[in-house]
Amino acid sequence: MNKSKRQKLIIKILADSDTALTCRKLAKLLDTSENTIRNDLDDIEGKLRESGAGAVERKPGVGIRLVLVNQAFLQMDTQELGGQDDRKYYMLRRILCTGPGHVLTETRLSEELFVSRSSISRELDAIGQWLGNYNLQIEKRRNHGISLKGKEFDKRRAIAELFFTKEADAGSDYARQVPDLSGYQKEMLGTIIPDTDTASIKSFIRALEKRHDSIQTHRDYVTLFLHIALSLYRSKNGCTVDFSETDDFILKAASADVYREEIDRCFQDKMGYAPKESERDYIFLYVIFSGIFRNAGMDYMRSSILESARFGSFVHEFLEMVSSVLGINIPQDGHLYENLKYHLSDMICRMKIGMTIRNPLLHEIKDKYPSVFGASWAFSILFEKYFGLMVNDNEIAFIATYLLTAREQLNYYTVTACIVCNYGVSVAQLICEKLKYRFPNIHVTDVLAYEKFRQLCQGGDGNWDMVISTIGPLEERQTVVCVSPILTEEDEKSIEKLVKTVSRKLHQRKEAVDSRTKRRLCVPGLVAFGYSAADKMEAIRLGSDMLKKLGYVTDGFVDSVIKREMAVSTEVGFGFAIPHGSPKFVRHSGIAVVRLDKTVLWHSGEAVDTIFLIAACTDKRPQDMDELKGFYKILAVLLDEEGPRKRFKSLNKAQDICNYINGKNAAGQS
Repeated sequence: MNKSKRQKLIIKILADSDTALTCRKLAKLLDTSENTIRNDLDDIEGKLRESGAGAVERKPGVGIRLVLVNQAFLQMDTQELGGQDDRKYYMLRRILCTGPGHVLTETRLSEELFVSRSSISRELDAIGQWLGNYNLQIEKRRNHGISLKGKEFDKRRAIAELFFTKEADAGSDYARQVPDLSGYQKEMLGTIIPDTDTASIKSFIRALEKRHDSIQTHRDYVTLFLHIALSLYRSKNGCTVDFSETDDFILKAASADVYREEIDRCFQDKMGYAPKESERDYIFLYVIFSGIFRNAGMDYMRSSILESARFGSFVHEFLEMVSSVLGINIPQDGHLYENLKYHLSDMICRMKIGMTIRNPLLHEIKDKYPSVFGASWAFSILFEKYFGLMVNDNEIAFIATYLLTAREQLNYYTVTACIVCNYGVSVAQLICEKLKYRFPNIHVTDVLAYEKFRQLCQGGDGNWDMVISTIGPLEERQTVVCVSPILTEEDEKSIEKLVKTVSRKLHQRKEAVDSRTKRRLCVPGLVAFGYSAADKMEAIRLGSDMLKKLGYVTDGFVDSVIKREMAVSTEVGFGFAIPHGSPKFVRHSGIAVVRLDKTVLWHSGEAVDTIFLIAACTDKRPQDMDELKGFYKILAVLLDEEGPRKRFKSLNKAQDICNYINGKNAAGQS
C-alpha cells in the first residue's frame, strides 16, 4: 500500500512539530475531515509497527506524536510503505545499479525497506527468476554480500527493461510534438541512473538531429536518451560493454568509420570529453536505431541480415505462416513486402543488441484486433528457430500492425461473387464499383436478374463463393448477404462479415485437402477441468505437469515458461492466455489446456480462465509447424468471433476440446 500524498504530509507535520497535535488541528491544516485523519493515522501506525520503525502515540486531551526508532523512515521514497511489487522494483534497482567496489547485503536492504531479512530473501528468489531472462544470476556470498553475475551487455538490457516497465505502468505521453522526457520519465531516470546530466545528453541528441535534419519519435528519443545515460553512468563506474562475443553484423556496424568521428566530436562539444571506444561504439548502435542515421547507418546492419541465407529462409517461412494462419497473402513485389522485410531485419537487430522499444499502440491493437494480435504469437516460434530470440508483446504488436495493413490492402482469399439485382444495369454497375473500391478481394463474376439466377442454380451451375442480393433472401443459396440497391454502410459491414466467414471456410477446405496426417497436438490427458488456481504460476505448473507426465517435455520446461511469462505477457484477450516455453525442453509438440473455475490475474491484471500451454519444437519434427499453424488459426477464430468462442467455452468433455484444438471439427468453428 503506497503512502498517499496526505499521509506523507501528516508524517512530515508530526515529525517537524515540537508538541503533540490534535486530529482537529491536522484536519484543519490539510483541509479534510477528522475521520479521514484518524484513518490515515491508523494506516501509518500499522506500517510503523510492522516494520519496527516506531509508533504513533495518541494521548487523550494532549494530542498525537510520532515516535520513531529509525529516523531513516523519514527519508524513504515511494517504496517505504509499498507492497511487494514496489519492494521488488526497489531491490532490482539497487542490485542492478550497485557498481564494483560497493557492497549490498540482505541486512542493508532489510533496513532500507523496513521488512524482515526472510522477506528480503524470498523476494530475491523471485527477482532472480526475472533476471534469468537476461542471463543474469544473483550470487550471495558470506562476507561479500549480494552481487550480480553476467555480462554488462545483459545488465544494461535488464535496466532498460526495468525503466520501460515502470514507465508503462504509469502511462506515457507519446503524442508530444517535440520529443522530450516527461516529468515521470525524468523522475524514473533519477532513481535508476543517479546524477544524470540530462541537459548535456539532450544537447548531444539535438545536435545530431539538426546535423542530419531528423526528428525522432518520442519512443525513439526516450530509448536513445536512456541508453546514452546508461552508457555514461555504467562506464564511469568501471562497467564497460564488450562486443567480442556478439554477432558479426554488430561488430561490422560498431567498427564503421562513417560516423565515429562525428560522435566523438559531438561528445567533445556538448559534454566536454570523449567516451571510451567501446562505449562510443555502443552509443553508435543506438543512434543508428534511433533514426538519426536512418538512411546510411542502418545499411551496415541491414545488409548483413538481408543478404544472409538464414534470413531468406526465415522470411519465406514467415510469409507461408502468415498465409496459413491468417489467410493473408503478401505479394513479394510490392512496397508492403519490402517495408515488412526491413522491419523484420530491424527488429532482429534491435533484439540482438538488447534495445527495448515500447509500442504505444499495444493495448489498442490487442483490444481492437485480438485475432491478428493472438495469431501473431505464432511467428515468435520462427524468431526462436532461426535466431534464438525471445519476442515480446510490443514487437508482436508491431508485426500485427503490418499484417493489419496487409489485410486492408489485400484482404483474405479472393472470393467469387454473384450480384442478384432486378433494378437494372445502372444500379448493378454502381454496386460493382463500390465493391471494387471497398472489397478488392471480391471478384464479381456475374450480375444476374433473379429469374436467370434461379435457372442457373436449378441447373447445377453458378459455382460462386457468395451471393449479394438486392431483392431479399434467396431460397436457392445460404451464403447470401442482403443489401439495399445503394449499398449503405451497414450493408458494407454485413458483406465484410460474410467475406470473412467465406474466406475462412475456403482456408479450412484447403487445409483439409492439404492435410496428410492427423493432428495430435492435444490429447485428453492434456486437458484439465474444474481447477481453482491461486495464481497464474499454479495454472502454468498444472499444464506443465500434464505435458511432462505424457512425455511431451522435460524437467526444465516449466521454469522456461515462468521465466518468459515474467518478462512477457501472453494474455491475448477474452480470458485466454497462451504461455509457451523453450524448445530445448520439448521432445515433441503439444498443447495443454487448463480450464479454471475462477479467473486468475495475468501479467497486466487481465482476468484469464483458459490457458493454452504451448510446447513447440519444430526442428525435431518439421510437420509440427503445420499443426501449430492450425492451432493459431483456431485461436484467431476464437478471438475474432463470439459464436465459436461461446461454443468452445461450453465444451465440457476432454475429447471434445481435443477435437477442437486438433481441428477435427474445423467446419463447425466458423
